[in-house]
Parts: sequence; C-alpha cells; structure tokens
Amino acid sequence: MGLKWRKSMNIGPVRANVSQSGVGWSINLGVCRIGVNPRGRLYFSIGLPGTGLYYTTNLTDERKPPPQSIVLCSRPNLIIKFFICTRLDACN
Repeated sequence: MGLKWRKSMNIGPVRANVSQSGVGWSINLGVCRIGVNPRGRLYFSIGLPGTGLYYTTNLTDERKPPPQSIVLCSRPNLIIKFFICTRLDACN
C-alpha cells in the first residue's frame, strides 16, 4: 500500500476534496452526502455521527467510463459525433 494524501475544504454545505487523484466535490445533507469523485463517478454516503462509521455506494455504472469532454478538433460536427459515440457506444 502506497503513501496517499488528501486535503478537504468546506465552503458551507459543499466540500472540495483534493488528492493525488484530482478534485472531488460533495454536498452535505445532514447525516448523508452526495458527491462526485475525481474520476467523475457519482456516489452516496451515509454515516453515524461521532463514530467514524459510514457506508458509501456508487450511483453510476462502474463498467462504463465516465463522460469525457475532450475536444479533438475545432470542427463542430466532429465534436458532436465524438460526443454521441462516447455516450451511446454506437460508433465503430
């Protein structure tokens, strides 16, 4: 197991987590949180206050890569085709 680091910053009910993987965001809903990790996956977490015990589950499909916003060129029709192909897995 390697060395890891994380820094959390709270801005009201919103928490930003900065780590070696990137930046993730979450919103505090009392005893539960909903957020997006650095890889773009949506998650839900619920815990028992003061105990350190919590349960987290992913709300997005782990088998598919998260949506990406990569601009390959400046031609709009190619950007739209790339977006549709990555969302629908329809292109060869």
